[in-house]
Amino acid sequence: MKADLHSHTAYSKDGVTKPVDYLKMASQRVDAIAVTDHDTMKGYFAMKKMNPPVALIPGEEVSTDLGDIIGLFLQEEIKPKSSLEVIDEIRRQGGVVVLPHPFDMYRGFGNIDYVIKKVDCLEVFNSRVTFAFENSKAMDVAKGAMKGMTAGSDAHTKGEIGFAYVEWNGDMESLRKAIISGKAATKGRLSPPYVHLASTLAKFKRKKALNGQDF
Repeated sequence: MKADLHSHTAYSKDGVTKPVDYLKMASQRVDAIAVTDHDTMKGYFAMKKMNPPVALIPGEEVSTDLGDIIGLFLQEEIKPKSSLEVIDEIRRQGGVVVLPHPFDMYRGFGNIDYVIKKVDCLEVFNSRVTFAFENSKAMDVAKGAMKGMTAGSDAHTKGEIGFAYVEWNGDMESLRKAIISGKAATKGRLSPPYVHLASTLAKFKRKKALNGQDF
């Protein structure tokens, strides 16, 4: 089975994919997908009501003082707060703690040594990193620290969905164990640089809307 463990819908501040388009594309490319919108789970809960044709994993990419942290298999939304508080909240919900794109030049985590012992997994393949070596470094650190490994497209547009994923032998119940143990294979390809333009435009439009301007 294949699961894209990092993706965004239009409910993210920089996402553009409508839920119906998200579900259609995901069902064509993977068996399961984690909905990890920025600081909200509204996208996940909206799509759960749509009789989704693909398995949806409840998640969230939460803003913290040191960088983003992903919680997978969550029950409820988590508000931005300190990194340790977010990790504690994910654990309270029985979720899996993931550091996304930890060595990305622009979006990396501020102090990995501060939290490495408390996280379950490092994202070792993110399709939106600027350089391939940023993923390679994440894999090296994950192996050295004996941490689990995940992969995700970090899709903000529908065309990116499924660009990266984990592959494992088993059902959805075994996915959690597979990624934490490092037994799930991580696969993927990098997104073309121009996809970042869509994210930037989405944030710009939202900013104008909040300021009461037409767009």
